[in-house]
Amino acid sequence: MLKEKDKRIILALADNGMKAKPAARQLNMHYNIVYRHMDEIYMQTDLDPSNFYDLHKLVQMVKDGDTNG
Repeated sequence: MLKEKDKRIILALADNGMKAKPAARQLNMHYNIVYRHMDEIYMQTDLDPSNFYDLHKLVQMVKDGDTNG
């Protein structure tokens, strides 16, 4: 199951053209934390947030509330 912070990171990545540094600025966190959470998201869901199609699926999961991985 994705944590709330992971969900916010997924949506911020989508809002910022899949770029971690602007997403981190939007979330007021260091970009290395965003990268670490991107790795955790990949480990939990087998979907890579740095891949357009996988990020699209992750956004849909977050919006639909289906975040069990």
